[in-house]
Amino acid sequence: MKRLINYFLLASFTILILSCEKKENVEKDEDVVSIPSNIKLGDFFAGGYVFYLKPDKSGGLVFAPSDVTPNPVAWGCKGLKLPILGTKAGDGLNNTKTILSLCSETNIAAKLCDLFASAGYNDWFLPSEDELQLIASVCYEANSNVNADHKLNPLDFYWTSTESHDYMARVNMGKGQLATGKFRDDKHRVRAARAF
Repeated sequence: MKRLINYFLLASFTILILSCEKKENVEKDEDVVSIPSNIKLGDFFAGGYVFYLKPDKSGGLVFAPSDVTPNPVAWGCKGLKLPILGTKAGDGLNNTKTILSLCSETNIAAKLCDLFASAGYNDWFLPSEDELQLIASVCYEANSNVNADHKLNPLDFYWTSTESHDYMARVNMGKGQLATGKFRDDKHRVRAARAF
């Protein structure tokens, strides 16, 4: 009888350990976001609308469904010499980090994107020039999936994280038809992006 009780206790203990290990693995897997195989540009995913996908669809970029603030703001840091800030898709996050590491102004486009929280995400950044152009393309392409209330305002300028020179930064018109430089203390709209 003693042997049977010991066997029962050993079996119960083993089952308890295995169930704990399984639960631990489930909790770890919940943090991983699964990217749907049929994901496409314009789909709402990971807190925003997809505007860029890696060729193997292992990740991409989304833009927020609203501006970071209802009021236009300055790019900031006028006259501050910054290292070359990239223009390409994928450069926005590093550009934003560079701006924030060298400029202490608070109510500026990059800082507001960095502080932005939407749809449970708080890792937003100011998009690069090419990223903003891609956002505009996804908003206004034929048969766009982007909700009309979430599109960029077609007649307003939006800041990018790409600078023109020490006193200017790049902007893009909401519908994507015009990219140019504007003085950093001018006030324009801001739309954030994030990677997934």
